[in-house]
Amino acid sequence: VWKTLPFFEAAEIEPFGEGKVQDSPVLFSQFITAQKLMYQYRAHLMPASQIFDIDKLAAYFAMLDLTHARHGMVWHNQRFYYNPVLSKLEPIAFDGYTDLPATDVSISDNQANVVMNSTYLNEEEYLYFDFFRDSVFVGKYLDKLAEFSNKKSIDSILFSLSNEERHYDSLLKLEFVHYRYDTSFFRRSAEGIRNYLPELTVKLNLYLDTIQGIPEIKKQHYTDTSTFENTPEFFVNAYMESHEGDSMVIGIHNYYPQEIILVGASIKDKFIFNYFYSKPSIEAYTQGLDGVVRNLTVDSVSNFVFFTL
Repeated sequence: VWKTLPFFEAAEIEPFGEGKVQDSPVLFSQFITAQKLMYQYRAHLMPASQIFDIDKLAAYFAMLDLTHARHGMVWHNQRFYYNPVLSKLEPIAFDGYTDLPATDVSISDNQANVVMNSTYLNEEEYLYFDFFRDSVFVGKYLDKLAEFSNKKSIDSILFSLSNEERHYDSLLKLEFVHYRYDTSFFRRSAEGIRNYLPELTVKLNLYLDTIQGIPEIKKQHYTDTSTFENTPEFFVNAYMESHEGDSMVIGIHNYYPQEIILVGASIKDKFIFNYFYSKPSIEAYTQGLDGVVRNLTVDSVSNFVFFTL
């Protein structure tokens, strides 16, 4: 289902604690800035070093390579903190695990190497591609790989976490008797990084100096027959564009691969307060981050838009 519908393109950029953010002018202003940075990231409008705290981003990616906890890199698992002092985003580790028991620790499994050797990437995978075309990020990422894979660094990290590791290991064994947290993997992974780091350094520096080998975005063919949870409402978004008196203009973005008919708007989601008697429509989505857009004027108290297929 994930590949048959444009989840990535339709996903909204939202804050945690949305109600608290809306009630605070300061937090709301910060969210708007953070949202713009996230959009620039998703739409490939600015280099990574102008959007993120690049030191923390490089450290995060290097740590993901060490731990192979790359599930957190999937677009819908990405979380960021907006630093209002720097006006940049910082990564928050979330949902990071590897489900491969016999993990490859060679260069072939390094994420940068995978991107550089890809002919085609999905739209969401281009997020990583942008990082490895940014010279500032690449330099700091290579430095962090060297730092985290150092034998003394590994010893220090494992020692500092040893008490906590034993505590949680004992709790897990209450339910999973044969479970054992394998710290030796980190040493194997660090050794793998030390072995391939010289080769990766050469490859990344060459990659920065050429426009050849840039992968193409895979063309997706979406279907209107797939259903999943809140389909199709997840794929129709509405935003206020302007406000004057008792009316406002809203932009309605259709990401659903089928034409939609706009029925009306309302304060609540149980009934329609303002009918669209002309039955305006929005054509089916095919591609693009902004969807197919139509602007309409509605009552200023409207919170919901109703549509049908």
